Amino acid sequence: MNTSTQDTALRSTLGSREGEAKARIQAGLQLVLLALAATSVMPAGGRAQEEAPSAVRAIPGITAEDPFPGACVSCHVVLPDGRDVRVSTMMTRWTETVDPPLLAHARASVGPGTRLAGVHPEVASALADIPGGCLSCHRDPSSPAPPFSRLMHQVHLTGGEESTFLTMFQGECTYCHKLDATTGAWSIPSGPEP
Repeated sequence: MNTSTQDTALRSTLGSREGEAKARIQAGLQLVLLALAATSVMPAGGRAQEEAPSAVRAIPGITAEDPFPGACVSCHVVLPDGRDVRVSTMMTRWTETVDPPLLAHARASVGPGTRLAGVHPEVASALADIPGGCLSCHRDPSSPAPPFSRLMHQVHLTGGEESTFLTMFQGECTYCHKLDATTGAWSIPSGPEP
């Protein structure tokens, strides 16, 4: 074989080897890119992630069952641990004295210059319709009694760890406020204790 034929054969061999090397490099790069793409959509366990459907929050009375359909009178009951938190029982106590933390909430919900005595007047007739019966005194902000909505929100939604409504019931608004899904109107049920 002459030198020029050898050179041509060598160039041909090198060219084909160079082409094979380029092909291997391209295949390797494709594998690396494919691996990078796969790891960007696969968790550590190796299975592809599926997009989780967004779950609707369970809202009592709206998207979930309402455990307190009667609002005040459904919640304020004799508890399983024996504590009697019925409104009638609390009212009986409050005619003698109102606990200092509750009195502080009541005072925070009245206007400046209003003095609360620290006891609640006898209101047996109001107990036939809770909370409707409370509104005869607690409706008007100008009355000496704390306005009902301000008092209830102050008692139930402040106090952090000291608030049973926040710690046991997570401050769930729909335990008290009920939505009429047909009209969009909100209300608070009223009635006698069970």
